[in-house]
Amino acid sequence: LLALALPDDALFLDGIPSLQALEERTDPPHALRRLVVRSGRDPARGVPMVERTLATVRAERERAARIAAMVDQLGLSADPAIRRLIATVLLDAGASSDAAWKAALRRYQSLLRHSRDAGGASRAALRRFAGAALDQLVLWPLMGELNGDTAPPQEDLPLVDAALAVPGADLAWISGLHRRLADGIVTACFCRHRATAVVLARSLGDATAWVTGDASGIGPHRMPREAVLAAFGPNRGTWQLRRHLPTVLVATEVLSEGLDLQGASRVVHVDLPWHATRLDQRTGRIRRLGQAASRVEIVHRSLPRSIERRLGMRRRIHRKRRLAARWLEALEHDGEPSGIRIATGYAALRIDAQGDAP
Repeated sequence: LLALALPDDALFLDGIPSLQALEERTDPPHALRRLVVRSGRDPARGVPMVERTLATVRAERERAARIAAMVDQLGLSADPAIRRLIATVLLDAGASSDAAWKAALRRYQSLLRHSRDAGGASRAALRRFAGAALDQLVLWPLMGELNGDTAPPQEDLPLVDAALAVPGADLAWISGLHRRLADGIVTACFCRHRATAVVLARSLGDATAWVTGDASGIGPHRMPREAVLAAFGPNRGTWQLRRHLPTVLVATEVLSEGLDLQGASRVVHVDLPWHATRLDQRTGRIRRLGQAASRVEIVHRSLPRSIERRLGMRRRIHRKRRLAARWLEALEHDGEPSGIRIATGYAALRIDAQGDAP
């Protein structure tokens, strides 16, 4: 992040000749305090949090193993970087649901047909395939225009066609989640893939609220987004748009930032994000100041081992979380947030990240 905003030698005079070289350090140099790091206290620290795991059942493990085996069979591309990109998209979707897996397969099918008809896979076609789920993880301007040598192999097309003909198999993991939700605790389920959110909301029944990027509603009935969210907000007790209050909200990442869902007291991470901050943002919609529940429950859906071995998403999240925690702790000073200390006569003035002078 520093390298995106600052020249590589921005802190040269402070003894940090290169920002890129910081990646090799295990502890932050003292000079980073000049960049004003503020770590605020958690306003919901008084709300206990209990974490649970939704274990994978045998049918789900078998489904994931079939997906991983098929991705291994596909040629995908002669270019190693593009092959990894396409494989990541397919495996990431397969880890989410069969619905998301087939949506990704259909995009790959379109990419193959585009390549066949146009004589190669253009960067624009590849970007359409990757979709919004991974759009922010790829520096597209650095890829340049692609030539015909990077086109995905046409022998993948019959394999994709055959996989799309197999009936969906999402019942196993949805049934386990349905049993968890049967206790009536007001819950927000977060999905990274729209196809997963759609199939989950439909499977949970007509009383389920849902919000995706382009629509919202309860069951088959569309409703304004604000009306749906109000049923899970701080004024949930006064919501009267329907006879019965919905107890489950299924949402994509569109709701993971900046909204107050403290009317719920449980978060279900249906899909794992690619970094720990997103997990915290989801939880922060519910575990926040004003939460009336005695505790907030966090449920993580397990990632099948056959896909986790290839993607390493859980390991990546844990590594980033540990790294961030260690560096922030090292930047703390006497238990107070770090900052710039400016000598002002007999006193020292600390300027925090918001420009306030406490």
